[in-house]
Amino acid sequence: MNKNNFYFESNIDKLSSRIAEDILKISNYEIRLKKTFHIVLAGGTTFNKVYENLGNSNSSWNNWFVYMGDERFVDISNTLRNDYLIKKKWLANSPIPKDNCHFIPYDSNPRKAVNMYEDTLKKVEKFDLVLLGMGEDGHTASLFPNIEGHNQQKKSVVYINNAPKEPTERITMTYRSLNNSKNVFKVISGNKKKEVFEKLLNGHQFPISNVIGDTQSLYTSISVK
Repeated sequence: MNKNNFYFESNIDKLSSRIAEDILKISNYEIRLKKTFHIVLAGGTTFNKVYENLGNSNSSWNNWFVYMGDERFVDISNTLRNDYLIKKKWLANSPIPKDNCHFIPYDSNPRKAVNMYEDTLKKVEKFDLVLLGMGEDGHTASLFPNIEGHNQQKKSVVYINNAPKEPTERITMTYRSLNNSKNVFKVISGNKKKEVFEKLLNGHQFPISNVIGDTQSLYTSISVK
């Protein structure tokens, strides 16, 4: 795995604090440079403390634009959605303008929802930062091993209905769109992921390997030999 920056901290709270600090540094730089900061968020409990730290921080929030890397295709009020916890931990009470928060829509017709989100992403020339977690099988966002359709070169968003874990229906950004970023932060924690993590460091290819952006940084609480 070709990593530009590597950060290890066994304490997840300290690691989360470091990630939040680095997000804010990039946001401050981009806002000074071009008045906007475009960030793609990741779901999962790995980021809970990161989002809480951001919620307790200061920034030029009016200049932030928020997107989701993937979403579970369930009703907008369903607690299984990735954006449910993100709103609860941070965005519901954030000074970021609601119009700047671009969540993946739900519609009874998934193709319509995909088209709607594609139209949203077309307005972004390039993301400043993409946040990624990793599952125990090496998946990231809803890009799972051995699932067809993720490599579509002309698609920025795809619908899948055969994810190997519930809920099986997902909408996710593709490798193409996630790689359209200046910075990619990969955050990997939890000892159940240690085996895959060690393989990743030794050059094995997993879905998360396919997203690197212009610069990638790896943050982990997993100790390896």
